[in-house]
Amino acid sequence: MNARTRTALAAALVAAALAATGATATAAPALPRTEAVSVTPAGKAGDGASTGAVISRDGRHVAFSSTATDLLPGAPHGGIFVRDLRTGKLTHPADGTDPSLSKDGRFLAYTDAGLHLLDRRTGRTERLDTGLPAGFGPGGHAYLSGTARYAVFTAASDADGPAVFLRDRVQHTTERISPPKPTWEPRGAGHATVSDDGRRVVYQYTYSNGPRGDDWSDIWLYDRSTGARTQLDRSTDGSPATRESLNPALSADGRTVVFESADTHLVPDDTDNSWNVFVHHLATGRNDRIQGYGRDAAVSADGRYVTLTTHEGSAYPLYVRDLRHGTRALVATEGHVAPGGVSARRIAFTSYDGTLDPRGDDNNEQDVFVRHLQ
Repeated sequence: MNARTRTALAAALVAAALAATGATATAAPALPRTEAVSVTPAGKAGDGASTGAVISRDGRHVAFSSTATDLLPGAPHGGIFVRDLRTGKLTHPADGTDPSLSKDGRFLAYTDAGLHLLDRRTGRTERLDTGLPAGFGPGGHAYLSGTARYAVFTAASDADGPAVFLRDRVQHTTERISPPKPTWEPRGAGHATVSDDGRRVVYQYTYSNGPRGDDWSDIWLYDRSTGARTQLDRSTDGSPATRESLNPALSADGRTVVFESADTHLVPDDTDNSWNVFVHHLATGRNDRIQGYGRDAAVSADGRYVTLTTHEGSAYPLYVRDLRHGTRALVATEGHVAPGGVSARRIAFTSYDGTLDPRGDDNNEQDVFVRHLQ
């Protein structure tokens, strides 16, 4: 066998090996793309609204609630759905709304006349809103830690209003996180998220008809190790806050909090007089403002990526900011990301934009999508 023959044979063997593995010698990284998730077996948008999209931190599973009746044969009444992005398989594990996923997608929390946790591997279901004080009704809208050991949720009573609780599934305890309100303060707490180690809980504390003469809310952090409560939407110059702050989200590593605020005292020289998204760094206590109008922030587990809705003319596009590199990228021309909607490489969001599903979308409702960043 001469040298030319040997070279040709070696090249053929390499090509055959690449073909067998599906690889190519010059394979380029996947380009950013958007994938429709709340679709029928034919790939068309479902016939009802799909909301509350969350994604497991490994980026594989997306959970959402839907009123659509045609997403899956045998599930004509809607409920909770989970899409495996690796296989494309859609399942209907439960009825209800407000899903939350553990980091690997094994555990699913949802609201259905109370708060439930489903182990998708074993099929076992348990109640999370157990051990509540007397007078509190069923809980709702849980947020799970990575292993699902901890769940934070809101439950309400007529005498005390809505309050935030934490369920420790290992210790079998339920702990009140937000403080009881004084009898003269009509306050309520909600929109809670928890760090993976269960140490820190961030929540929204609403104050109705207070001394400012309006309704507003502030952002609070409770450290379960020290018992300390810290207001995060505090001014840099010591002056009282004058506007409300809403919708906080805590990164899973417990280091970063994002929220939106209309207050102009949280950072120096805030003169745009509009809603802004702020990033609070727990290590330093510093608030950073993301420039320009911004609302509905969500954050990745490591605090690197922040999503937010902006206002550009008559449009409200959805962007993702990379805090490490200071860059931003467009996710969709319109959309919303919930806490728990951002993984390292994918973003689960809902949108009314019918052009995002090329196979057809005529329901005029929200649908669920995933943006693949790479």
